[in-house]
Amino acid sequence: MNAGGTEQISAKHVVIATGSEPNALPESTGLATDEQYVVSSTGALDLKAIPKKMVVIGGGVIGLEMGSVYARLGTEVTVVNNGPRICPFLDAEISKTFLASLKKQGIKFELSTGV
Repeated sequence: MNAGGTEQISAKHVVIATGSEPNALPESTGLATDEQYVVSSTGALDLKAIPKKMVVIGGGVIGLEMGSVYARLGTEVTVVNNGPRICPFLDAEISKTFLASLKKQGIKFELSTGV
């Protein structure tokens, strides 16, 4: 790194992974994120005990990752997703294969279902 605090790197392909910010639930759900009972992905990493049951709201990558981890730890996980498929930004076949893989882990899905 030079004195100006920057470094120049050359590469053929670059991926910029800026992280994610949890979305707040609409007020109409009556569910406010309190990081105790209703937790964000950040709060899910800080739970003091493995929950018996968990509902993941939304079929995005981060929530599905959290659900998968907890399912493997013994939590009964249900994913509620407003749309008809998980990870709609993925190719449809990849999304379908991913769904099948998560179902094999015991995760239940309620697709096309609002909160």
